[in-house]
Order: sequence, then C-alpha cells, then structure tokens
Amino acid sequence: MKSKHLTRRKQQIALLAFSVFMHACAPQEEEINPNSKTGKSIDILTFADYQEFVTQSNEYLSKTPEEIASIEMQKGFISFGRMADEVYERAVTRSFNSIEEIELFAKENSDFVEILSDEAGEKSLERRLSDKRYRYFINTEKLFQIGETVYKVFPNKVVNAHISDIKKLKSISESDLEATNLKGISISTELRQKTSSVSPLYCSNVTTFVEDSNASGSERVKLKLYVQSSSYSNNMFPQPIFYNIGSYLEAKGQKKTLGIWFDAQRTITARYNAMVDYNFGSGWDRACFDQTFQTNGPQWSLAASWFVISNVNTPNPPQFHFSGYNSWADTPAPSPATVTCNLYSFCGF
Repeated sequence: MKSKHLTRRKQQIALLAFSVFMHACAPQEEEINPNSKTGKSIDILTFADYQEFVTQSNEYLSKTPEEIASIEMQKGFISFGRMADEVYERAVTRSFNSIEEIELFAKENSDFVEILSDEAGEKSLERRLSDKRYRYFINTEKLFQIGETVYKVFPNKVVNAHISDIKKLKSISESDLEATNLKGISISTELRQKTSSVSPLYCSNVTTFVEDSNASGSERVKLKLYVQSSSYSNNMFPQPIFYNIGSYLEAKGQKKTLGIWFDAQRTITARYNAMVDYNFGSGWDRACFDQTFQTNGPQWSLAASWFVISNVNTPNPPQFHFSGYNSWADTPAPSPATVTCNLYSFCGF
C-alpha cells in the first residue's frame, strides 16, 4: 500500500464475525430468550452484559420478521422494530387515493414511520430507526437494559442511566439532549458520518456512507453501504469501554405509488465488495470483504453485516472509512444500483 502508516492485513469474510440478514432464511428452532420467563409479559429486554447483547443481536440478524414476531409473542414482548414493521405493512397494503392521504398516514403514525426526501428530491416512506440493528431489542419506549444500566435510543444518540433512574430516562425527549444538567444520565453519539475527516488517500471522496438507486418506471432498486462505530459505556463508566466497527450492506426493491416510494417484496441479489481502513491510534489497518447474496424468492430486503473489528478496549475513538468499494444490488425490473471507487487496490480480489 502507498501509505507508510497503513498496515495491510487481509481479513476474509467472517474472520472476526459475520452475520447475514436476508428475509429468506429457513426457520430455526433455537430461540433467543434474554433473561425472560416463559408465559409472562416483558416490558423491557434485559441482557446480562454487553457481550451477550452483541451476540444475540447478531443472532437476530438471521431471523425473518415473521420469526421475530413469533418469538416476541411467546415472550409477551412487543419491540419497537416489530411495531414499525406492522405499521409499515398496513401502509403497503392500503389503497391510498392521494399523496395527502399518504402524508396523513405518516403523520398519524409518526412514532414508527416517516416520509424522507433524498438528494434528488424523491420521497419515500421509511420505518423509523430502520438503520438500528437492535431495533427488535428496544421496547416501544425505545428502552433496553444491560446489567443494571438502562439505555434509551434516539436516531443519532443513545443515553443511559442506572436502573434506579429509569423514570428520569423515560421522561427524556430528544430536545433534552442538549441540556448540560442531566444528572445521572450519560449521552453517547453513534459515529456515523457522511464524509470522513481522514485525508482521502485512495478515493477522491473517501466516505463512511454511500448509496445508489436505479429506477425504471414505478420500480426501483436501492443500495446502501456504510461503516459505523458503536461504543459501550454504562452509568459507572460514562466514558466508552468497548468500541466496535461494523460494515453494512442494505438492499431493497421499491414501488412508486402516487409519487412516493414504498418498500416492495422483490427477489434481490447483491454483491458486497469493499475495503475498510481503521485506526485506534496505533496505526492503520485494513479489512476486506467480498460476498454475493440472493434472497430465496421475493422478500422485503436483503442486508448483511460484518464486524470490521470488535470489542476493542481503548480510550481512543476510532478513525475509519471506506478506502474502496465495488458493490451492486439488483432486482428483476430495473438495472442494478452500483457504487464503485478505487477499483485498482482491492486486497487481491
């Protein structure tokens, strides 16, 4: 590699951890059951420690929404993710007569869905917190618990407090997060950025997030790649204890109704081919990925995630970015959505 500070280390898929979420997996008999008692309803899911939370959230990635709903019904638990899915499916199956009706539906169900506009001005109906892998672990108040620490999830921040302060945590709204007098409450920012602060050594526009879409008439395929850092802290140690860096692919088919894109069940094929560079303060390293996936028939989406590196115990927040990618997603109707950058330095692929 050209940089003297970049240590090249090939990491083939699943060297550290690999998980795939395709809404086409065969049902599994094993149930994920975080500290629950059969036959009793659960208000909040509780995990013994951070490692259990990470392990079980990765296991959930291999389950379909139907399997997740079945598990939750057996527990007597309703997750935020499941509620958002059910609201969204109501929208998909409903016959709207005007764009105003769609906007009214989104307004009436704004806790779970929202209408977003992309850079091209195209509007789509989206599930809230759809980019959170653990959305099926948070309750409808957006809470979950690890040990004696309770966490509340917002779109770009996660706040936590000791279980004894759960009432205070429940009362906090997103507008409160700028306050400086939240005693007993710790706030962390999820590190997901559109442009990297690191000099673009390999691509003209180094980034941690890239997306593309391709439409043909009322059909569209959408592809999203991103690298994201997450950190774990608790009420006793408000500074991050562990850092993870994850690499993600999301692909889905959509159908346009009255000028707004809705997710649609389609057979999806996608290739994830990317390089991720990262640095925890002791020099740059690289992870490389190359894998192709296909759903088993029409499904809502196809997604895959990998740990670039996990459970790093350090006080230094990581630097990270894509140093190259050549990925695509395809459905039967439009041509593939494709993202490419730095095609000539791909870890031997």
